[in-house]
Amino acid sequence: MIIDRFNVTGGEVIITDANENLLASHSLTESLEVLIANDRETMHSASPIKPIVADNSPYRGVLITAYTKHTPTFA
Repeated sequence: MIIDRFNVTGGEVIITDANENLLASHSLTESLEVLIANDRETMHSASPIKPIVADNSPYRGVLITAYTKHTPTFA
């Protein structure tokens, strides 16, 4: 989920399969925009960010959450 971005170009999210074949790519640009992927079947990365205006520091705030299925064990 993208929280905020300022003075940024780049930061494209890249989704590939285990053989690094491109499945999707997308730039999250709007606050609270979400991308969901299955980490058991895909890999993800992001391209580097660069400032649009050199004198202003760029930032790209993201929230990454991982869920693991819990299988209860019974005694």
